[in-house]
Amino acid sequence: MMLPTPLSLAALEIPSGFEPELLIPIVAIIGGLSIPIVAIYFDYRKKRVQAHLIEKAIENGLSMEEIGQLLEQHGMDEKEESRSPRRRHPFRSGLVLLAIGAAFFFAESSEWSGGMLSPMVGFSGPSYFVAFLLMGLGVANLLSDLLNLGRFKDSD
Repeated sequence: MMLPTPLSLAALEIPSGFEPELLIPIVAIIGGLSIPIVAIYFDYRKKRVQAHLIEKAIENGLSMEEIGQLLEQHGMDEKEESRSPRRRHPFRSGLVLLAIGAAFFFAESSEWSGGMLSPMVGFSGPSYFVAFLLMGLGVANLLSDLLNLGRFKDSD
């Protein structure tokens, strides 16, 4: 009697209705959900180590300034991250949204590959809606940044 090989056992275990295309969304969902889980885990570990370090420093009788210096030495100073606020660059978000909307518009335009763009008549459908929505949001962001330009100059 011949013993089955591992390859023949694997072939027997696959159901007859198995479709390899189903693996793509399964892997994508598992991969997409694992990224935040890993980030949360490592943030928890960092906070746990930081709390343990502060606990040991308090047991040894260190002052608050010395504890702050100790955290800075270990790269765990959270004040450093909050001190430098994120700089906002005027017109960047509006230009990006406008460019993405224009890219959607040109990608969906049937006349784009053949030659000149036809007039706006006949542009309908969900893809054009997305293009016009993104371009409208881009123009709105540009106008908002233009109206609030004085705020950007004052903050620099």
